[in-house]
Formats: sequence, structure tokens, C-alpha cells
Amino acid sequence: MHKLTKPSKDELCQQRFTLDAEIPTFCGICLKEDDEVSDEVIDWIQCSKCSLWMHEACTDRKKQATTDDYFCQYCS
Repeated sequence: MHKLTKPSKDELCQQRFTLDAEIPTFCGICLKEDDEVSDEVIDWIQCSKCSLWMHEACTDRKKQATTDDYFCQYCS
């Protein structure tokens, strides 16, 4: 039986760096993937706190004050 251990700060930072480098493939709100066949341009936005990517159209961004930081519905 293996015991789960809490990751170190270095491991967490490395994992976050790896995730931040990824190109979003699905929306964190609607969970739909990008349609690679369509020529439609979809705007994406990333939560400043949890780094979740989502379609800008799926967010409540217009309700928030206009700032560089965006906080998703889970973090706000």
C-alpha cells in the first residue's frame, strides 16, 4: 500500500509552470472543446487566481470592474 504525500513547494511550482504553458483545449465552465474545424475565432480568458481557462463568452467578465485581473466564478 502506498501512502500519498503532500507535494513540496518546488513540485507545485513546477506543475503550475507546466500547466500555464499548456494551450487550453476545453472551457472550464461549459467543458466544451475548441472546434478545430471551424474558422470562428474564440476568445479565451484565464483566471488570475486558479489559472483555469475558459471561453470569454462563458464568463461574467462584463459584470466585473475593468482590470487586468480576472477572477472566475469559482474564485470570486
